[in-house]
Amino acid sequence: MLHPYRALFAHRDYLLLTAGNLIAAAGDNILFLALLSKVYELTHSPLNLGITTILEAIPGIFISPMAGYFIDRWDRKRIMIAADLFNVLAVVGLISASKLWQIYFIAFLVAVGSAIFQPANNSLLPNLLSRNLYLLGNSFRATLQNVRQMTGPALGGVLVTFAGFPIACLATAGCFGLSALCTFFIRASGYATKAPKISEEKLGFWQEFSTGWRVILASNVLKFVVMYQSLIVFVMSMQAPIIYVFVKEVLHEGPWLVGVLFSTIGVGGIAGGLLMSAWGHRIKNKLAFALLVLSFDGVVLLAFALNTFIPLSIFLFSLLGVIGTVNAVIFNTILQEEVPDSVRGRVHGGLGPIYRPIEICSVGLGTWLSSVIGVVLVLAGASVAELVVAVGSYFLPAYRRARSRATATPSEETATR
Repeated sequence: MLHPYRALFAHRDYLLLTAGNLIAAAGDNILFLALLSKVYELTHSPLNLGITTILEAIPGIFISPMAGYFIDRWDRKRIMIAADLFNVLAVVGLISASKLWQIYFIAFLVAVGSAIFQPANNSLLPNLLSRNLYLLGNSFRATLQNVRQMTGPALGGVLVTFAGFPIACLATAGCFGLSALCTFFIRASGYATKAPKISEEKLGFWQEFSTGWRVILASNVLKFVVMYQSLIVFVMSMQAPIIYVFVKEVLHEGPWLVGVLFSTIGVGGIAGGLLMSAWGHRIKNKLAFALLVLSFDGVVLLAFALNTFIPLSIFLFSLLGVIGTVNAVIFNTILQEEVPDSVRGRVHGGLGPIYRPIEICSVGLGTWLSSVIGVVLVLAGASVAELVVAVGSYFLPAYRRARSRATATPSEETATR
């Protein structure tokens, strides 16, 4: 089982970064459940839980693009360590928070730290592996993250329930601290590769701020991938709240089945990571394969929406986990291959203002439509949209241009920098 991953074990820095990310993600799980329990304990209001989630999304819209500018100029490792330590202090402060506004404020601060950490992390990662190992490295990380997806929420729930809110906060702070320690021991340089001289021209604030978006718009491949991924984000984001409604109103079951369904996503995700590690190198054209995956996702989601047999529902949801992981591996690999190191921070930072508003709109629109036309029609409509986009994209000139560009050797497009 580990044979495909042996090539990665010689890359010490990559393993350190992966370990740190998993530990920090476990901390995120604990903190998420701790925040929800504390807010609900104080207010007993689902609306306040929603406000907490929205506050955590806002920094990704406004902070990440600004952080990207510094990520491409400063030591990315130091930025990541500073962001982790910032979150340690914020979470420790949460222990003494007793008022709702204090909890909101600290949750926002932690989200700020994460909005800085993630673009730096995503920018550093490709420099720790050779290009031919990108897909394998992404598959390995996806497999481990799905193991965490299966176990992390359960462990976090047990910790919050039996150890209490202060201990849960300390455990979260410890996870962020260990993540910083892993980053500290990475030997590779944290600085971006020097950009071509043309990119060293002094630009105005808005030009620097918008560099990531301009790089995306200048690349047929990146434009297509971001549009494709935006649809995935829209369809996936609404699923968490409306699946609960689907289970209650269509399958006539309780929270136990919701938990089982989301656990099976982790099981499917592990399978997806293993499949990509074993056979991903055989994919000749990632864009064409991504559209095939999208169409398969549409078929599976439609079958799930129309089915009422619980064992089949569980199986179909596990397939969605497989598809989600395959999609993530392909998407991350294309970004790593196509984006020059000199602008990675700004490109990754620029994705936040694209995806975060889509997530918020998806949750709002999905829950509202579920109350108006029913959850089955919402899920069916989302699946049909995926099928239309997947099939229709093959006939778009934009796809043909992106596909022909994807077969060429990536190079830095200096005119856009």
